[in-house]
Amino acid sequence: MENNGYRPSIMATTAGECYLCPYVGDTARHEVYFGTGTRALSKRYGLWVNLCPACHAEVHADQKGEKAARLDKDAQAAFLAEGHSQAEFRRLFVIGNVKWWEVE
Repeated sequence: MENNGYRPSIMATTAGECYLCPYVGDTARHEVYFGTGTRALSKRYGLWVNLCPACHAEVHADQKGEKAARLDKDAQAAFLAEGHSQAEFRRLFVIGNVKWWEVE
């Protein structure tokens, strides 16, 4: 884990390239699951991507939109590919009752 609490991303993302569109340039790190508690879990499990300013703003503005749904689907697939179960994913990111500091 990096000293800022981020595990390297387990998603196919590259600094300076937007994960959702062909943009190349300045990007921001976006935790797929953000908000109280789940942002830290996203950092801990490597569920983050690089997004261009436009896609980053769109994902935050429309959390049920097409781009947010794609991130969710891709993050779930990456989490499962790491050997985690669907039940564990649901417990951590869907139900949302877990505190990040309680997770091993």
